[in-house]
Amino acid sequence: MVMPSINFLNFSILKSLNGKTSLRSCRQHALLVMLAACFAQVRSQFSSVIKTLEPTDIQPGGQFLLANEPFAYGNDVVRRLVFLPSQAQKSWVDVETTLPDGTIFQFMLYVHDDVRSSSGATTIPVRVQIWRQTLREDVDDTELREIPFQLVWEARVEVKTSYVDGALYKYSIQGGVSVKQGDRIGWTYENNVGPISFEYSENSNAHRTYFRNVESNELPVVGEDYFFSSGYLPSTFSIAVSLVPVSLNGVIFECTFDGGFCTMTQTGSILFERLTSSTPSADTGPSSGEGGFGFFIFIETSDPRVPGDYGRIRTPNLNFLGRICVSFWYHMYGVHIGSLNVYSQSAGDGDNLLLSLIGEKGNIWKHQNISVFIDQPETRIVWEAVKGDGYQGDIGLDSIKISDGACLNTGP
Repeated sequence: MVMPSINFLNFSILKSLNGKTSLRSCRQHALLVMLAACFAQVRSQFSSVIKTLEPTDIQPGGQFLLANEPFAYGNDVVRRLVFLPSQAQKSWVDVETTLPDGTIFQFMLYVHDDVRSSSGATTIPVRVQIWRQTLREDVDDTELREIPFQLVWEARVEVKTSYVDGALYKYSIQGGVSVKQGDRIGWTYENNVGPISFEYSENSNAHRTYFRNVESNELPVVGEDYFFSSGYLPSTFSIAVSLVPVSLNGVIFECTFDGGFCTMTQTGSILFERLTSSTPSADTGPSSGEGGFGFFIFIETSDPRVPGDYGRIRTPNLNFLGRICVSFWYHMYGVHIGSLNVYSQSAGDGDNLLLSLIGEKGNIWKHQNISVFIDQPETRIVWEAVKGDGYQGDIGLDSIKISDGACLNTGP
């Protein structure tokens, strides 16, 4: 929030009466001057108040790849070629990346190595920001830099300069920040060293990052418009956000396994396998996918696996807040069936058991819905298949779908 303009005070209250100055007018003028100074001071103090974010994760030499995370926008957050050792005190906007309607819950950036050699400081402040293009009738919209951008949100972060290979920084935003379709990611360097790793290209079709000079240390203020008329760098900076889109068409994650494992990852002593026909062991496992066709996944429980061995497969981060419906089909046929467990998994909170199915359920695919409330965006859903006492214990999974909203029913 920014204090309203006090332009209505910017006029002369002094009036002449037959060439003489009114004493009353002088007193009024003095009072208004004092009020104006007071308002200006309050506005200055208010606009200087900015929220500081503490890093939720620092990974020296780490990386954040957009392809691995749904609903991530910006650029891959990796170590690139250079940083800005001087003349960096500017506001920057990544005009190539437009955000959808939604709520940002995380900023990521990569701090280059060797920054301390240029700055001499152990930490450097950076303002991470969201900018919104504002159209006006009196400007030519053929060039983005001739169109004003309004600063709609910002927070201050401080990054360390001590990591030899640089570091990936992640910052969570408590409660999130709402953005509109077309908003852009931006940042402002408070001094002349720009620590965010980037790469420059002389290609005319290169990624464009617009900038504007920060005049006399007057940093931009939320709610005000600015022209990015200084120019742009054909460059890609390692900065990105994760957000929860407003419209997901109801589906957050879906996988039929017909085209692979759909960015799901596996752990455990048994790996799930994909198949379209009967599993190798007799009298256990599915003979086809759910519905009689297509791929499914299963754990093979023959030797050398031993009782208690297990396979786990999990979704990527759902990047969603609120009630969801986890829907899937399972097949648990065989006299040695162990168990199928379903968990929600959040950073720092470990596994939360949602469902446990134990023992044989018949030679048939069965459907299951689970309603889950997600209160952390970085949450995954995990399926764990555990081997029973013998080789006739193959467990199958198919047609996983996670949707926005509670399930209409939870039965098999």
